[in-house]
Amino acid sequence: MVQEGANADLINRINGSDSIEVPSKKQCRGLTPSAGGFAVPFAAGKVLTFGTVATEATTSLAVPEVVPAVTEAAAGDVAASGNTSTVFRVQGGVMPNASKTLITIDADGNPIIRNGTLNISIGDSSHAAYFQTLRPGGTVTSFEIPTWMDNFIQENAIPQFDYRSNPLNQNGLAPKIVDPTTPGRSYELPSPWGQWLQENAIPGSGKVK
Repeated sequence: MVQEGANADLINRINGSDSIEVPSKKQCRGLTPSAGGFAVPFAAGKVLTFGTVATEATTSLAVPEVVPAVTEAAAGDVAASGNTSTVFRVQGGVMPNASKTLITIDADGNPIIRNGTLNISIGDSSHAAYFQTLRPGGTVTSFEIPTWMDNFIQENAIPQFDYRSNPLNQNGLAPKIVDPTTPGRSYELPSPWGQWLQENAIPGSGKVK
C-alpha cells in the first residue's frame, strides 16, 4: 500500500522492506512514540529500528493500545538511572480563575489523564509555582516521564504564534510552546499526547501538592 503525505517516503521505504534503520528522530515526526522507539502507522509486521532498539510496526497512529507502555520493571530501571523528567499541571482553585482537573492520580500513584487538549509544564517547578499564584487555592499535580519522552515533545513542539500556518504543525498534532515569557517550559498538548504521557508515565510517580 503506497502512502502519501507526511512521512510518506519513510513509510513507503519501511513497507518495501523487512526492516529499516531510522537514524534521526526528525524522520519520525508525527509517528507514535514508544519506550522502544516508535510504533508506526504502516503495514503490520514491519520492524522499525530506532537507535539500537527494534520495534514492530503497527497499523494505526490513533489507537493507543498498540503503543508499548513503560512496564513496571522498565520504569524502575529508568527511575533508578535518573533519566526522567517531571510533568506539572496546576489545577483547581477559586472561580473565576480555576483550572479544570484534567489529571488525577490513582491510589497507586499513576496519572489518569482526560482525553483532549492538555496544558502542562515540564522540567523544574518554576512555571507551576508561577501559575499557582494565578490560581489561588489550586494544587500542583506532577508525575515523572522518561527523558526520551520529554525530548520527543521538545523536538516536535512549535511556537503558539502562527501555529496554524506553520508547516511543522503536523495537521494540528504538534505540541504548542506557550507562555514563553514566563518561567520554565510550558506546552499545550493536543490529543493524543495526554494518552501517550499516561501510558509512558513512571508508575507510582504521581503527586498532588
